[in-house]
Amino acid sequence: MIMGEIQKVYRCFVSSCSNLLTEERQILINTILKKGYLPIAMEFDFGGSNTTLSISIDKEKIENSDCVIIILSYLYGEIINEKIGGEKETYCPFSATAQKYENYPHENCDSCYRETCHISFTQFEYLYAKKIGKPVYVIVNDAYDSQDAFVAANEKWKVLGGKDCLSLWGQGMGKNKKFIESVNIHHRFSYRQISEFQEICTRVLDAVSKDMQKTKYKDFGLIPCTSNIDVGKNNIFKPITFFNQNERPAETLFFETIKNAKKFYLMARTGVTFLTRYNPALQKAIDEGCECRFLILNRNADVIKNGRYETSFDQRNADTSFFYLGRLKKYNPDLVHIHTTDYYPTFDIEYFEKRDGKKMLLIQTHFLISHLGPDRPMFMLYDTDYWYQTFKDELDQMWENTPEWRIDDENCY
Repeated sequence: MIMGEIQKVYRCFVSSCSNLLTEERQILINTILKKGYLPIAMEFDFGGSNTTLSISIDKEKIENSDCVIIILSYLYGEIINEKIGGEKETYCPFSATAQKYENYPHENCDSCYRETCHISFTQFEYLYAKKIGKPVYVIVNDAYDSQDAFVAANEKWKVLGGKDCLSLWGQGMGKNKKFIESVNIHHRFSYRQISEFQEICTRVLDAVSKDMQKTKYKDFGLIPCTSNIDVGKNNIFKPITFFNQNERPAETLFFETIKNAKKFYLMARTGVTFLTRYNPALQKAIDEGCECRFLILNRNADVIKNGRYETSFDQRNADTSFFYLGRLKKYNPDLVHIHTTDYYPTFDIEYFEKRDGKKMLLIQTHFLISHLGPDRPMFMLYDTDYWYQTFKDELDQMWENTPEWRIDDENCY
């Protein structure tokens, strides 16, 4: 098949103020799905709540998207420094990356001064997407400055279960007007009634499809696996045995998998259970010359401090993990290497490379809410299995894109 004939899947980040726009957001998300693309929206993680953590996840999601679609209407949205407040009131999402992005947009944005961010989360998403070169499509409610239209929308919003927003009318009106007037003209679409919105979304997605054919976007999008694979003939999808931490085949136990290993890599959230349970076995493997890599969530990351998941592991677990990691690093600095990530890994992955050349992966899934305990599904893949390389690539790329953790940077070890 010629590469040009492949229908790619594009990831579309949906941005807007959450108040009064639930219906529009749902229509847009459904239209993206019907097109065969992937919608990416903050409510999938936070239910619309903005925190300091939102900025980190915002940036991650926009960076991993192929385009950004923004809906602008009556309300400007929550101001970053007012929402964050307290010690973080001087926080600006761009000042955190000042060295990389030359302090942008402070010199170009009169809403930001003294590194205090006075723009909304929505305007930040627009500015950040434009800065890193993502194509941005803006849908504007042409009645955004009509108080009568706002009151009617507010009444409908309350019927749908939303909180009364009448007191918000007028707040940020000047900034909202200035923001709307400044947005990208080439990719700007307008509507006035909700009945028009479905057709507008279709036009936006058609524009996305057309633009993604341009040379500068040739590397954007995901290439789906072909659907015409003869499973019986190629036998690529071999049966996989699922198990969990408490009930697992003997050959998947760490005391077995680590035998004769010359390399062992672990990617985990805190890995606290693993590190406390298998520390002696790890030291024994290191004594036998096994290189060990650990990719663990940074114990100072916002996802720990703010709690991305309702029952996420706590600070104590993270501190315990780094205590054991520090001991292992001191035990053999040449064979123990540690990287940290500021985001939750999608999977726990254990990689083993044996001295006889055999390679295998143990994978444990993560869920947002359910099955956070030892009952999470696990499975093993050998290097001859179809999905092996997919998971191995994820592990390798995460390692290459994360910083090294140094004991000298920590005062407690």
